[in-house]
Amino acid sequence: ITNVSSKSFGLVVINKNDQEVVSNLVVVYDQLPCEISRSFPTRDEGQTEVELKVMQNQQHTGPGDEVELTLCVPKEPIGTSMLTFDRPLPAGSPIEVTFKLRPDGCLSLLGRDITTGKETRAEFWPAGAIKKEEVERVKSRALAMTVSGGEAPVVIPLGIDLGTTFSAIAYVDASGHPSVIKNDLGATTTPSVVCWKDGVPLVGEEAKELQALGHPVAAFFKRQMGVDNWVFFDGEREHSAIDLSALVLGKLKSDAEHALGTSVVDAVITVPAYFRNPEREATIAAGRQAGLNILQVINEPTAAAVAYGIHGNRATAKSQLVLVYDLGGGTFDVSLLQLDPDEIRVLTSHGDHELGGKDWDDLILEFVGGRFMD
Repeated sequence: ITNVSSKSFGLVVINKNDQEVVSNLVVVYDQLPCEISRSFPTRDEGQTEVELKVMQNQQHTGPGDEVELTLCVPKEPIGTSMLTFDRPLPAGSPIEVTFKLRPDGCLSLLGRDITTGKETRAEFWPAGAIKKEEVERVKSRALAMTVSGGEAPVVIPLGIDLGTTFSAIAYVDASGHPSVIKNDLGATTTPSVVCWKDGVPLVGEEAKELQALGHPVAAFFKRQMGVDNWVFFDGEREHSAIDLSALVLGKLKSDAEHALGTSVVDAVITVPAYFRNPEREATIAAGRQAGLNILQVINEPTAAAVAYGIHGNRATAKSQLVLVYDLGGGTFDVSLLQLDPDEIRVLTSHGDHELGGKDWDDLILEFVGGRFMD
């Protein structure tokens, strides 16, 4: 089967009447991969830059649903790139534009000023393209099939509690019962602590033991998820909260694979109900960085309602209001849930991500230390 483009891609060109015209470079049914170049003249005298606006076009269907390749309906631009010049160019100076469309749908753009050789490059992922994380997920499954002698492996999604102080993993066994997976030390929880020793990252209990000995470690970084300017410095390199969370998730993934005897890729991760979009996106990014395909990010109170069997209880068809109280190692929050026979809804949630067990411990230590000094 030959891969072909299901879309057409072009460049917006401003003509002398100030009208935007889409000049197609890749058309529907072009074979992939393909590389197409075309030159365009600058319009105005003394131009110092050119904006390259890339459009994705839908194919136009004519009578009888026959495709008329010459008619395209422009959609929204999928991206732009600026090409700046070292000096003003005369009108009519040639600008060469090259489109490279890969089989995975990624579109690479190269804009070059032929006179000076100045270039700009950009990469776009149009709708329908297979992104890198999807490619990695397919590669992981293909590797698992290779290890298993060509047989498709049993796909076992994981449930992950990525906690502030401790994390845990679980799965649903063949009989349909949820079961917590023990780590390599036989424990049901893994400390969410990371440190570096001789340049090698250590995660979990080993890092926590070094923390007790005064070794600098990264801990409680869940509180920094979605914060762009927060980093942990290990003495050589800086690590974001996403990087640190990815190391913890990678450890959980490895422990699960060892316990289950198969490769695992898919996972559902729980997050506090008050997590906003930046924190949720950061959690998904950490999962992908750890080699996981994140099926869903769900609220912790929702997971609690399911785990304790509140949802799915068909003894009554009436809706129920349930208050979920969650006092964790790093956070304290309450959520009001409405439980219907086929739906769980979080009506409202409120919490403090700096009022968990750690903060209680710190205040007790401060109080005891003060009494000792007195």
